[in-house]
Amino acid sequence: MCTSTVSRHPLTTTLAAMVVVLIATPALGRPSIRRNFFDAYPQAVGTRLDLRLNNTQHCGVCHFDFNGGGPRNPYGLAVGGTPNRTAAEILALGNLDSDLDGYSNDTEILDPGGLYTNTPTFPGLTAGNVGQVVNTPLAEILDHLTPSTGADTTPPVVTVLFPNGGQSLGSSSQQTITWTATDNSGTVAAVSVYVTFDGGVTWDPLALSMPNTGSLTWFVQNRPTTLARARVEAIDGASPPNVGSDQSDAPFTIYSTASGRVPTTLRDFDMPGTQPLGAETLNPPTNCAMCHGGYDQPEVEPYYNWQGSLMAHASIDPLFLAAMDVANQDAPESGDLCLRWYPEGRRMWLNVRFYGRDGALLSESGAYDAGTAELIHDPEIKVYEAVPVVGENIAGVVGLPPDTEFHFALNNKMLKDNRIPPLGFTNAAYAAFGGSPVGAVYADGQNYDVSDYSIPPGAARAEVTLYYQSISREFAEFLRDNSTPGGPGEAFYNLWAANGRCPPEPMVADTLLLRAPVEWTPQRLGAAGATGAQPVTP
Repeated sequence: MCTSTVSRHPLTTTLAAMVVVLIATPALGRPSIRRNFFDAYPQAVGTRLDLRLNNTQHCGVCHFDFNGGGPRNPYGLAVGGTPNRTAAEILALGNLDSDLDGYSNDTEILDPGGLYTNTPTFPGLTAGNVGQVVNTPLAEILDHLTPSTGADTTPPVVTVLFPNGGQSLGSSSQQTITWTATDNSGTVAAVSVYVTFDGGVTWDPLALSMPNTGSLTWFVQNRPTTLARARVEAIDGASPPNVGSDQSDAPFTIYSTASGRVPTTLRDFDMPGTQPLGAETLNPPTNCAMCHGGYDQPEVEPYYNWQGSLMAHASIDPLFLAAMDVANQDAPESGDLCLRWYPEGRRMWLNVRFYGRDGALLSESGAYDAGTAELIHDPEIKVYEAVPVVGENIAGVVGLPPDTEFHFALNNKMLKDNRIPPLGFTNAAYAAFGGSPVGAVYADGQNYDVSDYSIPPGAARAEVTLYYQSISREFAEFLRDNSTPGGPGEAFYNLWAANGRCPPEPMVADTLLLRAPVEWTPQRLGAAGATGAQPVTP
């Protein structure tokens, strides 16, 4: 018998990585630009344009992100458009109204006539764009958006026109929410639109801080209910802004038009942060550089290549689209979930070849036919993989045989998971979250596996290669056959077939020289024809 060991540090090769994490305080933009602004307007030093309530400096005069960087507000764009961003060039912008709120930049920053009670105000922010501000509490700046005498306390008047109650709307249908909004000042600065599916207990945003257009196109969510209402909120340009709102006079109904193996709706897949306008402020990409910063070979994972990848590119990833198409057919709306981490089609295995002294191949385990993309399942092969399947308890309900693979949204049973655990593995910890190995036994602390192979007679060496494959032929064919006819599954399969069929990648390889075993061959001894035996060493 030949014993081969597979580990996270395979064979004799140890890969070590040292990660250096650099932690920096938030940048305050280009120091020269910030300094030049306050050189131009020394009166603004120490005001809300300079400091937060906790007395920390910020870059909110020019940037929507008060920590600096990212998109600039209208005033920041004007400053950035000057040749050198000097104090003199910044002062020359004083007569402009960068944020189009009816007040010049100098009026907002200096209030030369002393007419307003809340100056200085931000020359690049208004009630209409303040929703883009991040990294500062909005409550700290809402009083400093537009110059105000403090006299306007009248909110806008809002009326929801449609849907105003009693309607019956099908899911995924295109509807137009309409309203009117007016203000005594003559200007409604911004409008936000919401919908409730539970009679007003919670409200989901459909649009935030949009212009007062009077209408919004709405593709109705698949959330069946008889308690839906729409609400429109409007704010004026006062400081602080006044808020007026109205909602549907009576509930309206939403009914599901989706079909699938299981009658799911969007609410079955609610997860924090998965719905538009429902997430917290996303971290800047620079926060991810410590893990995606080019620590490997520069051509493999440089930070600039990583930016915007993965989920940001999911909408153009043919594999993601094919998987989502199948999931949505099985369970409508399940495509809203993140499907990028499904394990289907991913596998790792050992290819072991035994050769004789003359170089002839004597036997092979884990053979792969590149022409057909078929992995040969011989008696000794060990494939490391996770195989989620449809369990017996739901097979009859969803109309699939028990242990059917690849139906991502329906899988509720792990048929096999013999993947090698990571360093620090304990059975108790993995059992606690349902991640125990299936079809394999690993001791606490074990992050390797041992496989046995039969050595054929005459073998002089063994060549062992650990392969990883991200897309199996079975998985590619499933997506082709179970996606919408002529849809993303077929498109993905055609790309897969035309580009090498996702051949397995060798992760590590080694050659083992085998000590020649003793072979016994019969020899004729004596005149009587008696036979004996003696050892012969090849």
